[in-house]
Amino acid sequence: MKEIRVIVDDRERDLDILYRLEELNLDIEIRHLEIGDYLASDRIAIERKSIEDFQRSIIDGRLFKQAKRLRDSFERPVLIIEGSKEYFLLNSNVYSGAIASLIAHYNISVINTSDKTETADIVAQICKHEQIDEHRAVSFKAGRILKTDSDYMEQIVGSLPYVGPITAKELLLRFKTIRNIANASIEQLDSIRNISRKKATRIYQIFNNTYCIDNNSESY
Repeated sequence: MKEIRVIVDDRERDLDILYRLEELNLDIEIRHLEIGDYLASDRIAIERKSIEDFQRSIIDGRLFKQAKRLRDSFERPVLIIEGSKEYFLLNSNVYSGAIASLIAHYNISVINTSDKTETADIVAQICKHEQIDEHRAVSFKAGRILKTDSDYMEQIVGSLPYVGPITAKELLLRFKTIRNIANASIEQLDSIRNISRKKATRIYQIFNNTYCIDNNSESY
């Protein structure tokens, strides 16, 4: 059988879920994710909340901010709410209203699971469906829906070594164009916050090294 992968956010390292995913023969990769707790494919990110956290996120306003980020970044976002609704202490209309808003206004699929085991089983099934049945890849940089030239520029720059979405924005704000970034010196790149001399040198190499199929300079 083709290997099934899941990328898990490094802040979402619940051992019960990870052990269950391993039992289900998933290849687990721990990374720092800007959005979502699990990546199942290039179009599906899964956010997991306990029923208690779901309630808190409604009260403090986090829920719909997170929902907007999921909607704007992934074609088919999923929210798993883990635990029995009997532990939801707010009015039942608040619960149903929040679910309705997530589905209607944010295009988020909402799934309720009874416990961590069922959560892991659902995550595994989604990964299997996407990667085996739909032949879709799972990627660390997957999912962002590109709408503008600036989106594409941020995606291109963000794919450079050591460059995440925040640093990509800083580079583009400083140098204005990708061409200018490509022509920048190591010293100019080094002047950007969060880019050390070593990182600046690596970025400079990507733009200036000669292409070779066997080039292994990424080990720098």
